[in-house]
Amino acid sequence: MTLVVCRKHEHEVFIQSDSKIIDSFGSLNERSLRQNDMLGGLLKTVILHPHICLSFAGDSLHATNFLKRFMASSIQNWNTPLLIEELWRIHSDSNMACEFILCESLERSPRITLIKGGNVHEDQSNAWIGYQPAFNHYQASFHKSDAALLNVKMREAFRKVIDNETLPEVGHFHIEVYLEHNFANTGLICGGPDSVFVYEIKSEWDTGNQVFHIKANETTPLPMGSAPHGAYGVSYFRSLSTRRYGVAMHFPHTNLGVLMCPQVNCEEAILFKDCVVNEFLDQILEKYQLAMEGVAVVSETEFRHIRSGK
Repeated sequence: MTLVVCRKHEHEVFIQSDSKIIDSFGSLNERSLRQNDMLGGLLKTVILHPHICLSFAGDSLHATNFLKRFMASSIQNWNTPLLIEELWRIHSDSNMACEFILCESLERSPRITLIKGGNVHEDQSNAWIGYQPAFNHYQASFHKSDAALLNVKMREAFRKVIDNETLPEVGHFHIEVYLEHNFANTGLICGGPDSVFVYEIKSEWDTGNQVFHIKANETTPLPMGSAPHGAYGVSYFRSLSTRRYGVAMHFPHTNLGVLMCPQVNCEEAILFKDCVVNEFLDQILEKYQLAMEGVAVVSETEFRHIRSGK
């Protein structure tokens, strides 16, 4: 299954999702591989258009087949009623095996439509799809959180679901989407005075069990740790294009990179080997014409915001 959680507050909307696949996507061997390999997951919250974001849970094959048809068509062929009608048809034809959350930005305000349980629920203030026990754990963590900001509260609660080993149905990459109201100031290509969906950029880090010795009364930058000591880190990048949306993850300790972009391949992630972060972003730009931005490790003691080609 999976878990996707969406919540609206006034003019804001925040979406949390994972990338793990455990359904009957392809053969049994492929299912086993995808279930245990985080590189075999899918981007399950997909920005279809600056004003449209679609999340899915359940039988991924139905969703990826739709995404292939959608990406091959012209956006001018679609409107909200047609999109909801098609998603409802997929949900119904699959015997409710595939669920959807559709988020829209209308006059700079969000609207949420939930397609689940044989029904279409429009104008929702919040919604979730996926694995019920995982959502129960999320809810308990959410209500226990002391975080003041809604997006931080949601992020912390969702992270606890991913890290919970008793909930193997949810895991791997933690994807976040929000409505950016200062589009003109983001640096995104063709940025203007608008409210658009964007992926969150961030870095997640664990320095492992390495012991650091720091002299008293001295300012000392802490290193990021090393792989032999169990250190682990991943940086999340987002595309700058408003035509081809994607998320890229880079693992600095192993020099591995992963690109998830439905317009390039909606059925599997694309792996890049033996590349430091700047090489990783340059390869994405050269091969797929996707400029990316994010926060990355540029030395043993320094994070920096970087963009492709800079």
